[in-house]
Amino acid sequence: MSVEISVLDANADTAALIANDIVVQLDMVKNRIQQERAQKGLAIIERECKSLKSNLTSLEDSLTDLRYKGVHDYETQSAVLSEQLAIAQIEKANSRVIESIQAKLDTLAKYGGTYVSLRDELTYLKEEVVKLKTAYDQAKVDVEESLPATFKVNNAYPAEKKKYPVRWLIVALSMLGAFTFTLVSILVWDTISKSRK
Repeated sequence: MSVEISVLDANADTAALIANDIVVQLDMVKNRIQQERAQKGLAIIERECKSLKSNLTSLEDSLTDLRYKGVHDYETQSAVLSEQLAIAQIEKANSRVIESIQAKLDTLAKYGGTYVSLRDELTYLKEEVVKLKTAYDQAKVDVEESLPATFKVNNAYPAEKKKYPVRWLIVALSMLGAFTFTLVSILVWDTISKSRK
């Protein structure tokens, strides 16, 4: 999971500088790409946050309307009003009291389902806002901060020996050439000597 960078140049010091600069450039390019992606992600998260906040406001307004109609906590109210209605009927209370309790129960029956649905959706959206806030904070850090993308084990250093030209190959080819030239020269000299005789 690592990369070795080798640079071939006429000057060993220049080759080392080029190799070190490649690492720096790699780090800069990778950070730039990550920041561009993080900026796009941040924009998406910001749009989603605005959308969720407008939904939250709408739901809270709807719940406020239901509260004005008398639905504050559906489960508790329905339990208490049902109990009060039963007590009033057992004690044969005034019919106005029974009608008043029954009217409140009818209001709960009419708007209770909507209230429960809106309340549950509001709870869910608040949890989503918390998750989006965490994602927003992470995306903001990714945009504003640049972490090094590379971990250098060693800096590049100038080579101790030249890589090119390969000296043993030059020496071997020179010797082979000299041998061939000498052999051809001897053959030509021998042929000329024989032809004079």
